[in-house]
Amino acid sequence: LNPKMAFGTGYHETTRLMLKMVADYVKADNYVIDAGTGTGVLAMAAAMMGAKEVFGFDIDPWSKRNAEENIDLNGLSGCITVKEGDERLLKECKIADIVLANINREVLIKILPILSKYVKYRGNLILSGLLESDLQRTLDQPTLVDTFKLLTQNREGEWLALAFQKTSE
Repeated sequence: LNPKMAFGTGYHETTRLMLKMVADYVKADNYVIDAGTGTGVLAMAAAMMGAKEVFGFDIDPWSKRNAEENIDLNGLSGCITVKEGDERLLKECKIADIVLANINREVLIKILPILSKYVKYRGNLILSGLLESDLQRTLDQPTLVDTFKLLTQNREGEWLALAFQKTSE
C-alpha cells in the first residue's frame, strides 16, 4: 500500500476498526460499496475477503488515482472500480450487501439517507470516523432509527466503528 496523499493506511484507529469489521462481515460473492475510499484499503480488504465486486468513490482526485494504483499493485483491478465524485455516483450502483463509510461525523450524517438506500434488506452498513462523543448523535439519526439495527460497536482509543443491519425497506 502506497498512501501518497490519500487517507487510509491502517495506522489510524478508524481504519483498523473498519478492517476488523470488513473481516467480520464481508462474505464471498458480496457486492460492497466503499464511500470515501481514500487509498482503497477497505475496498481491497473486502475483495480479499471474497467480495465479488466493490465500488469505491472519493471526492478527492488524488485519492481516486492513489486507490487505483494500490488496487493494481495488489492485483485486484478485476473486481474493484473506483470513481471520483460524491454520493451522487451511487446512482450508477446496484443495491449492496455492505456499504462501508469511514468518513467524519458531519459528512456521514449528511449522506446517511442516501447511503441507506443502497444497502439491501438485511445487508450491512458499517460506519467509522466517529469519536465516542459522536455516538448518541449518530444513533439518533432518523435514518438509523427507522431503518437499521445496531449489531456491533467497536472502540479503539476514542474512536468508534459501528455495524448495522438494515431491518426495513
